[in-house]
Amino acid sequence: MAHITGGGLPGNVARTVAKDLDTVIDGRSWPLPPVFATIARGGVPRQEMLATFNMGIGYTVVSDPDQADTVIDLCRQAGIETWRIGRLTTGSGRVIISD
Repeated sequence: MAHITGGGLPGNVARTVAKDLDTVIDGRSWPLPPVFATIARGGVPRQEMLATFNMGIGYTVVSDPDQADTVIDLCRQAGIETWRIGRLTTGSGRVIISD
């Protein structure tokens, strides 16, 4: 699990995953809060936004793929807005965020 604070998604998610895995995040898998669209219109590049802000994702949980639906259901039952945003793959510890 990671609380997404300074360092944004790349910096915080990377520390929760083994160094021989990459995290592949679909940047379109959750609704972007309007404040981030406003900031981006001011000329802040997307990669800078991802490295600085949480982009609407305050906390991440990495689970076994077979348990992901259960984790999502439990969170939603607790009133926590939840999305499946990515997956792990063999790699070198990178966080890859697609547009």
